[in-house]
Amino acid sequence: MTVFTAESTASSRHPQDWGRAVAVALNSLVAQSQNADTDLNTSELFDADLTLHIDELADGARLTLTWTKTDTVD
Repeated sequence: MTVFTAESTASSRHPQDWGRAVAVALNSLVAQSQNADTDLNTSELFDADLTLHIDELADGARLTLTWTKTDTVD
């Protein structure tokens, strides 16, 4: 198992405005998994459980995603 963590900030304290921050963190998780910033294979996230932690900031929120990736044997 490998644990990946990514965080992003949102400039709003309203959950309906956090979509971009979540997307940035998700892309970072996949990039970390592949050790690359391009050609992301987002299918690795299908059926995966992610943990979301939200910290309150003075002018928004910090969202932290954690993914425990089960290593596969080829």
